[in-house]
Amino acid sequence: MATKTNKDFRKGCKCKKSKCVKLYCDCFAGEFYCGEDCSCTECFNRVEYEDTVEVAREKIKVRDPLAFDPKIHPVVQSTRSHNEGGNQVMPVVGKHRKGCTCKNSMCFQLY
Repeated sequence: MATKTNKDFRKGCKCKKSKCVKLYCDCFAGEFYCGEDCSCTECFNRVEYEDTVEVAREKIKVRDPLAFDPKIHPVVQSTRSHNEGGNQVMPVVGKHRKGCTCKNSMCFQLY
C-alpha cells in the first residue's frame, strides 16, 4: 500500500529501535517508504520488506481503523464574513479527530 517514496515527503525519520514499523515513525505514519533522507537503523519500512510493512499496517488498523487518517481535518465554519467584493468567504479551520487541546491557537496553526 505504501507506494510513495520519501522524496515526496518533507523530512526523513530518525528511528532507532522501532524498525520504522510503528506509528511514531513519520514515514510509516504518512504511508511512505523510508528513503535516502532517513537516518534510521535496522529499517523495515522499505520496498524490499513490503510484506512486513503490510502486516504491521493491518495489525495497527485492526486496533484503530482511523490510525492512518490525518489528525486534523479542515472544517468550514458556519459563520460567514463578507469581503470587499461582496462575496461571502467561509473561513476554514482545522478540527482534531480526537478533540482539540489547543488553548491559544484554537487549531489555526494545524499541528
